[in-house]
Amino acid sequence: MATLLRKTRRTKPMYGLRVSQRRANIMDSLVCTRELGDGEKTVLLIDDIITTGCTAAECARLLRKSGAERVYALTAAGVK
Repeated sequence: MATLLRKTRRTKPMYGLRVSQRRANIMDSLVCTRELGDGEKTVLLIDDIITTGCTAAECARLLRKSGAERVYALTAAGVK
């Protein structure tokens, strides 16, 4: 397992934030640690919970920008 994403700043807790606030909160708070090589074109993100998907979407955006062709997300729980 490789650590491909690193947090660059603290964010507010997502609990209680509206979707637009969540997007703004997570934006520019992560970076990819490196470009992906030829054998790393598919990435699996693992998180404990997904609510609006803002964090997963931002992670996927950064990974695709760094060379991923496919990004999948696996979560243990979701919220309706």
